[in-house]
Amino acid sequence: MANWIKGNLLNILAVGASLTIILVSLDVSKVNHWNFGNSPNTVPTSFLSNAEPPLLLGDNSDQISNGFYEESYERKSLSKEEAVDEHWDEIKYYLIGTETISAFSYENGNYYSLEAMISDGAVKEIITPNGNALYFWAEFDRNGNASEIDVAYGSAWDFHINIDSKLVKQAVYSWADDNGLIVQ
Repeated sequence: MANWIKGNLLNILAVGASLTIILVSLDVSKVNHWNFGNSPNTVPTSFLSNAEPPLLLGDNSDQISNGFYEESYERKSLSKEEAVDEHWDEIKYYLIGTETISAFSYENGNYYSLEAMISDGAVKEIITPNGNALYFWAEFDRNGNASEIDVAYGSAWDFHINIDSKLVKQAVYSWADDNGLIVQ
């Protein structure tokens, strides 16, 4: 039986016409089309290699490179606002760095603009105007707001990060890139 298959396979490869193979994946809704763009008198040697054919969906007849059709697809795009509104719980983990934020101290009723150390979408540390370092785990919500009580001093604080800040934009773009999305 093996000799019969081997002999017929050699006969098939010896045919001088272009060779088109249609491979159907286990998911019958997708059809892969692999076409060798060689002349009618040659047999493609790449067919004998272990290389896998590219996954092709739809009619890509105008996209031929190196004798093979190439896949073309569009990455899903969304606005920065859509990304933040719909995916903040994922994006906030990309929010890492130092950023100037607004801070309100309930202890003295004052607003401050302070540098904050931010990690995983939460304020970790601020330096107060009098030089004290305060440590928190105040997670920002999708509107850029966070609240927390500093355990060491017992003071309550509200924080706000501008959703249009460079740090938030970097977080959104990094998340989108890791998820194969484009942010407009």
